[in-house]
Amino acid sequence: MTRGMRGSPVRPTRRLKRHRHDAVQLLPHLLLATLACIALAACMDQGEVQSVATVPAPQPPESSPPATAEPPGSPVPPTVGEIIWALAIDPATAEPTESVSAFTTDALALYAAVPIASLPPQTVLAAEWSYNNTPLEAFASSVVISDLYSDGWVAFSLTRAPEESWPTGTYTVEILMNGQAVRSATVQMTAPS
Repeated sequence: MTRGMRGSPVRPTRRLKRHRHDAVQLLPHLLLATLACIALAACMDQGEVQSVATVPAPQPPESSPPATAEPPGSPVPPTVGEIIWALAIDPATAEPTESVSAFTTDALALYAAVPIASLPPQTVLAAEWSYNNTPLEAFASSVVISDLYSDGWVAFSLTRAPEESWPTGTYTVEILMNGQAVRSATVQMTAPS
């Protein structure tokens, strides 16, 4: 017999039984989460699903500053707007061109685009994805803003190979700015009508 903390005897066989009981209770939850991750990971392992962050190159400053309601010299706080789901984005600006409220399993890409304003240099924007409340850590992506970004768009995406289809369910993306969650949105993936 061994001694645990505070000198109380601990029977290894009782400890193992308790841990075995806890593991048995968690088994159905772990199995479901594992199966969902396997489905998406299988696509990723074959190079069929990718996660990408798209941010256009900063534009040179205009010759005269734009008119604002703010008094000169007032700092404008960094802003990340609401997430817009889209089937496509403008490759030059990352602005959504085909916004949607839901996706079907035959969509080639899921875009989560956010309008941004006044992001200082070295700001890190990141996207963390989940499927049916199961984190998809392998699909996380980020982008570092290199110059002052007055306003524009940043888009995060998941893409798949044309011969594959998405699993139906709920997809969620959480947008983080410098490690802090600033936006989150959920979208449904359904079979085509």
